[in-house]
Amino acid sequence: MYTFIFYAPTFLAEYSLVSVRSLAEDPAIAYTYNERGWLLTSSAPLFELQLQYNTNAYGYSVGMQYNGNISSQSFGTSGAPNTSYFCYAYDKLNRLTTGDSNTGNNESGITYDLQGNNTALTRLAAASAIDNLTYSYTVSGNPHQPDAKRG
Repeated sequence: MYTFIFYAPTFLAEYSLVSVRSLAEDPAIAYTYNERGWLLTSSAPLFELQLQYNTNAYGYSVGMQYNGNISSQSFGTSGAPNTSYFCYAYDKLNRLTTGDSNTGNNESGITYDLQGNNTALTRLAAASAIDNLTYSYTVSGNPHQPDAKRG
């Protein structure tokens, strides 16, 4: 069971919410949100995460998103925060097209059919393809259920 404690605003556009576990030995997890209620940070003793939407806080080359899409995320530990990151790109219909990381784990070639179903995805680890997925969909039965997952 969690108890939520609200704190006063630290800035006009940023509020803090701290989730405290009921057991004293469990660590606290702190969350911060922007004025739209979008998660900005989540921090605990063993993991920290920061999400960027319409800011470019760490100099990553990303497109700013003003619609709730996450443009980039950085993560690490409390001792070494923001050591890893992912940057995301979207098409004109706000569908994810790539996810690039400084750790060498990337996803690209994400394509969609006219109904918005995912049709292809390529996953890379250390610059070598580990998944090259293609999806096809049938009209009989459930039109949104994948037919074949590997191509």
